[in-house]
Amino acid sequence: MYFLTHFFYSYHTYCEEKGSTFTDIFFLDAENGWIVGNSGNIFITHNAGQFWEKYKINTSKTLTSIKVMTSQEGWVFDGEKIYKSSDGGLSWSPLAPV
Repeated sequence: MYFLTHFFYSYHTYCEEKGSTFTDIFFLDAENGWIVGNSGNIFITHNAGQFWEKYKINTSKTLTSIKVMTSQEGWVFDGEKIYKSSDGGLSWSPLAPV
């Protein structure tokens, strides 16, 4: 519980400084995690949150949820569209409006 509480505090502080907010988080295991937020932003870590890389989906909407099935395959939702990644979150393609 300490790790998770510390992680949220550290990440939230970082995002506030950069003008971002996050809406959902998903960790596949202890090392690999994804966070989604406003303006199509996705943050990915492969080292338990020590470093986060920022990626962007081609949308200005807030991403509201993320689900990751494997280290390569995941989906995010922006309230209208579902986007899928098959390369670990490096690129995202829209599927169809919901």
